[in-house]
Amino acid sequence: MTAEDDLWQINDHLLQVAHTRLVPPAAARDLPWLDRRSYEAGIYGAPGPKHRWRGH
Repeated sequence: MTAEDDLWQINDHLLQVAHTRLVPPAAARDLPWLDRRSYEAGIYGAPGPKHRWRGH
Protein backbone atom coordinates (compact mmCIF):
# COMPACT_ATOMS: atom_id res chain seq x y z
CA MET A 1 0.00 0.00 0.00
CA THR A 2 1.28 3.48 -0.75
CA ALA A 3 0.22 6.75 0.80
CA GLU A 4 1.72 10.13 1.40
CA ASP A 5 0.42 10.17 4.99
CA ASP A 6 1.77 8.09 7.85
CA LEU A 7 -0.45 5.01 8.28
CA TRP A 8 0.84 3.79 11.65
CA GLN A 9 -2.33 5.11 13.33
CA ILE A 10 -4.26 2.32 11.61
CA ASN A 11 -1.84 -0.30 12.90
CA ASP A 12 -1.98 1.10 16.43
CA HIS A 13 -5.78 1.10 16.39
CA LEU A 14 -5.97 -2.50 15.17
CA LEU A 15 -3.68 -3.58 18.00
CA GLN A 16 -5.90 -1.92 20.62
CA VAL A 17 -9.40 -2.94 19.53
CA ALA A 18 -11.08 -6.10 20.78
CA HIS A 19 -10.97 -9.07 18.42
CA THR A 20 -13.93 -11.42 17.99
CA ARG A 21 -13.45 -15.10 17.21
CA LEU A 22 -15.51 -15.85 14.11
CA VAL A 23 -15.05 -19.61 14.02
CA PRO A 24 -15.03 -21.86 17.10
CA PRO A 25 -11.67 -23.65 17.62
CA ALA A 26 -13.21 -27.08 16.94
CA ALA A 27 -14.57 -25.91 13.59
CA ALA A 28 -11.29 -24.17 12.72
CA ARG A 29 -9.40 -27.45 13.14
CA ASP A 30 -11.61 -29.00 10.44
CA LEU A 31 -10.92 -26.25 7.88
CA PRO A 32 -8.56 -27.21 5.05
CA TRP A 33 -5.19 -25.49 4.72
CA LEU A 34 -4.53 -23.51 1.56
CA ASP A 35 -1.04 -23.44 0.14
CA ARG A 36 0.26 -20.55 -1.96
CA ARG A 37 0.30 -22.55 -5.22
CA SER A 38 -3.37 -23.48 -4.87
CA TYR A 39 -4.29 -19.89 -4.06
CA GLU A 40 -2.36 -18.53 -7.04
CA ALA A 41 -3.93 -21.20 -9.28
CA GLY A 42 -7.36 -19.93 -8.23
CA ILE A 43 -8.59 -23.26 -6.91
CA TYR A 44 -9.41 -22.05 -3.40
CA GLY A 45 -13.02 -22.79 -2.57
CA ALA A 46 -13.12 -25.67 -5.06
CA PRO A 47 -14.86 -28.79 -3.75
CA GLY A 48 -12.51 -31.50 -2.52
CA PRO A 49 -12.63 -35.21 -3.32
CA LYS A 50 -15.37 -35.97 -0.78
CA HIS A 51 -17.62 -33.34 -2.39
CA ARG A 52 -17.62 -34.75 -5.91
CA TRP A 53 -20.70 -34.21 -7.98
CA ARG A 54 -22.43 -37.56 -8.50
CA GLY A 55 -24.31 -36.64 -11.66
CA HIS A 56 -27.82 -37.30 -10.34
